Amino acid sequence: MQQQKIHPTLGTNAAEILHAFANLNHDWRGLRITEAEIIGAGERYRLDNNGKLLRVVSEISVRDATKTEFRSFFEAIELGQVQIYQTPLWVSGRTMRRTVLHQATGIPLDPDSPAARRQQCRFAQAVQAKGIG
Repeated sequence: MQQQKIHPTLGTNAAEILHAFANLNHDWRGLRITEAEIIGAGERYRLDNNGKLLRVVSEISVRDATKTEFRSFFEAIELGQVQIYQTPLWVSGRTMRRTVLHQATGIPLDPDSPAARRQQCRFAQAVQAKGIG
């Protein structure tokens, strides 16, 4: 019998996951950095003290996420492409270990969601454009 691998998760839908991300950010403020990354895109996000989404632009700099970035981030959560983790606050000369709180699986949370259907269309168009299949 093959054992199913359990992945850390913060919820079963994008709204739950985003809410848990905000709660963790608030609860650990000043102790740990809670960050989300869209795997494959290399885009990283944090939340400010009021829960507003910020785009990480360097190790020490963030800016407000645009509406387009917020929609893209939310869709990436729906598509299973976002990994949320915490690291200790930066300390010079110390290796920072990430604690994964929500693992990206690459599998849509709901295969019948509009985001999953858009993704299927994009894949079909890419295959057709390449002449594969």
